[in-house]
Amino acid sequence: MNSTKPTKLCCIVVEDEENARELLCCALNAQPDCTVIASTGVAAKAVELIQNLKPDVVFLDIELIGGNAFSVLNQLRQSGTTLPPTIITTGHLEYGAESINDYRDCIVKYLIKPFVENMDEKLRQCLEAVRQEMEAKTAYNQASVLAPKTEEEPSKVLFFKSREQYFRVEIPDISWVKVDGEGGVLLMTDSDGAIIPSDTPLIKLMELLPADFLKISRDIVVNVHKIKRIDRSNRSIVVRHHKKDIELYIGGTYYESIRQVLLKEVV
Repeated sequence: MNSTKPTKLCCIVVEDEENARELLCCALNAQPDCTVIASTGVAAKAVELIQNLKPDVVFLDIELIGGNAFSVLNQLRQSGTTLPPTIITTGHLEYGAESINDYRDCIVKYLIKPFVENMDEKLRQCLEAVRQEMEAKTAYNQASVLAPKTEEEPSKVLFFKSREQYFRVEIPDISWVKVDGEGGVLLMTDSDGAIIPSDTPLIKLMELLPADFLKISRDIVVNVHKIKRIDRSNRSIVVRHHKKDIELYIGGTYYESIRQVLLKEVV
């Protein structure tokens, strides 16, 4: 039996309220698998700390001195800094949609204020979510291998792991992707109608796929080049897939962004 203790997660706490910041730091340091390496309430300082210290996880408040969580994440992204797994601490649930859409690649969980009640359990859940995210990213990096382009094979190709097998997929051939309900995805290929399973989570697949792939609901991503039409009456997209028209329904919060993206491609 492997009894090796997990390495402690190095954490930065970014919270503008001093009492809340001290409380969160103390509570995190009391966790057996976490240590706070820095804390601040100032947006600019948060950017500097994250760039220099490269923490495993950041607990990030929405409202900060001299900015907010999104300005911090945006500055990090623009500077080319890899965004660390991030726990958003907030009492402002209305910010949820913006953060999910724009920063889905790093936000792991939300810690809703006030979080004093059952705080230890909530923090354990957050830290476990971070570890799962780190493990998923490691598995993803091992499972998906980008093949080099050649004159004979100009298309971008990926290999996706499903259990003990690796499946070769040409990205332009994917019509759409859906979550399989078991933590992975199913890739629908157009040329032969094959359904390719993958252990890769959808959130990680979105990092790999080009901008031609558009999320139309929480569980479905489509290849823009495979879209034949949009039906406004029932808010659906018709995708061409292996000589058939497949109707996929658009999630309520995704319709407007989809409309804006597709209209930009109309000349």
